[in-house]
Amino acid sequence: MHFGLRAVSTMHHLLGKLFILVLCLNSSIWATQDLVFYDFKGKKSVLSFKEMNRRFQSDVIEVMNPASLTLEKYKAISFRKILNHVYGEDQWEKGFGIKTKSTYNYEPLIEVYKFQNREPYLAYAKADGTPFKSYFKDKKKLMNLAPYYLIWVEDYKNTNAARRRHHWPYKVASISLEKDPPVKLIPHVKKGTSEYWGFKNYLKQCFMCHQAYGVGGKSEGEIITNGLTKKFTDKKLALYIGNPVSVNPKSKMPEFPLRIDLRVKRIKDIVAYLRYLEKNDPSKIAKQKKRKFNSKDIDQVLRELKD
Repeated sequence: MHFGLRAVSTMHHLLGKLFILVLCLNSSIWATQDLVFYDFKGKKSVLSFKEMNRRFQSDVIEVMNPASLTLEKYKAISFRKILNHVYGEDQWEKGFGIKTKSTYNYEPLIEVYKFQNREPYLAYAKADGTPFKSYFKDKKKLMNLAPYYLIWVEDYKNTNAARRRHHWPYKVASISLEKDPPVKLIPHVKKGTSEYWGFKNYLKQCFMCHQAYGVGGKSEGEIITNGLTKKFTDKKLALYIGNPVSVNPKSKMPEFPLRIDLRVKRIKDIVAYLRYLEKNDPSKIAKQKKRKFNSKDIDQVLRELKD
């Protein structure tokens, strides 16, 4: 009798552990978390995973993993359809950028035009039912992608494609809209100079994660007013931008796109632009009225960024 009761108790205990294990496994296989959104004014709204799956069709999206050089298939929902539902048809397009925030406080800012010109998807599971994980940088460690992973339809057969790592954030927990472009950071230089091209490339490659004079992404913080860039020679700074781990083995910053055209020149131009920022506080220049920007100036710069 006692043996029977102990056996039943042991069985219940084992079943309880098995249930917890299944829950934990499920969390890594299938995203179930609500997604939080903030509009231009910071107003918060929430879209549950259940409502998301009820409202939108899920597609199977195949992407290339540049770390493992293998194809991966994800269950995903059109991100543009989600944005239109949450913010109103095309209302999100009136801003400059869209910021995603991951559970580990990574906050890249991605320009709106990229969501307009390409096909973004919000992935929530692997299509084959395997754990919702993937490799990044190298094949040493699988990273959990949950709750959501922003992916893009791309021509993965094009080996010259220059993918930007910050456009593929994982563990995404919230979305927010950024209204204004970084007018403050536009250099007061002639078009075609190294500083001018450096500004354009800085916006494309660095602005999403780094801040200069408090403007930009919050992921990695300020790089100018704290004297960070001044610690490096031009050569060492260019090397760091091109391949961060070669200077700091512990750096989590992605390397400059390897297959991008004019790679060396782009990096040198960014260095020239950063040196310009070190010597020219935008707020002080505005007070000196050395140059005034009108809407046509700003629109022209932003149009060129799309090229």
